[in-house]
Amino acid sequence: MSRMLIYPADRRCLPLLEFKNALNVEDLYLATPVGTELNSPLFSSRCAYGDDLPRITVIHDKYPTQPVEYVLLFYNLSVSKEDYQRIIDVYLAQGSQIYLSEDMPKDLLSHNVKYMSSTSSDCVDLEKFPFDRIFPISTPTLAIVGAGVNCSKFDLLTALTIFFNKEGYKVMSLSGSELSCFWNIMLLPGFLYENISLENKTLMFNHYLYDMVLREKPDIVMIDVPGGVTAINPYEYKYAGEIAQVITGAIEVDLGIYSVYAHSYSKEFFEILTAQCKYKCGFEPYLFHIANTDFRVDPDSKKTVFRSAKKEFVAEELIKARKTMTERVFSLFDEKTPGQILEQIYSFFTGA
Repeated sequence: MSRMLIYPADRRCLPLLEFKNALNVEDLYLATPVGTELNSPLFSSRCAYGDDLPRITVIHDKYPTQPVEYVLLFYNLSVSKEDYQRIIDVYLAQGSQIYLSEDMPKDLLSHNVKYMSSTSSDCVDLEKFPFDRIFPISTPTLAIVGAGVNCSKFDLLTALTIFFNKEGYKVMSLSGSELSCFWNIMLLPGFLYENISLENKTLMFNHYLYDMVLREKPDIVMIDVPGGVTAINPYEYKYAGEIAQVITGAIEVDLGIYSVYAHSYSKEFFEILTAQCKYKCGFEPYLFHIANTDFRVDPDSKKTVFRSAKKEFVAEELIKARKTMTERVFSLFDEKTPGQILEQIYSFFTGA
């Protein structure tokens, strides 16, 4: 068993609070601003599914010194580069392994510091397969798309990966989350973000995944599709629907899940989302998932502002949604539905 410090702890670290990871962490120390406790919306809305989870201690030290084997530092504008370096020096002296988020300043390098990444550097051998051909991937495939970013897609992928692994299935999961390394989840290739035509990206991803499936021979493929199906803010654009279109155009999705924000939705709106997903991604969602995140567009800056939704709010919105969509809507963040839905997905693929 080991211990980990997360500094500063924010919503990006939630999966580490929700699921046991490959580092076998038993104790988590969350360094947060004063006033942010475990019962705050930030942490109280974490996933309701999981067992054998780490013990969590919230601390408010600017310069923590708790002895730990692992340190995870997230970039935050309120923390100076000098403060980060001071923390790194303290824990290097303790012999701790230090992980830095991808957006941290790159001059904090040391022999025992690892920068996390959201993409792999894997390339596609363009001469291995006929480039103008899409190859059928016979392995059952599950895709998780979202209305936008911060839609809890990675939480859902992690829960499904752990569930199927426990049932004895070999799962090949892919994601664009920098936390993927903590569950041995594969990173999506970086060429998805490069300045390449949609057609060539689609062919490249098909060849990439086809080759990976031939080599790994998984029982099931699961993909957390980065970005959103469409733009949620008319003033911002960042890969809005592009990567979803590439990935779902490169594979045949057997089961699709559409993750949405914690808002109130009518039956008519779910029908719009279904049509939108069918048009953009080529499949109708088998299930809708309500995330633990809400958002608004700031009227002055025009930026999208995300906020954690309280667990009670998620539960209320889920009750409303299930009145119109019955068993097709669920949330990992409601205590009543995760286990039941995971069993439903398992039955879909196994017939059990």
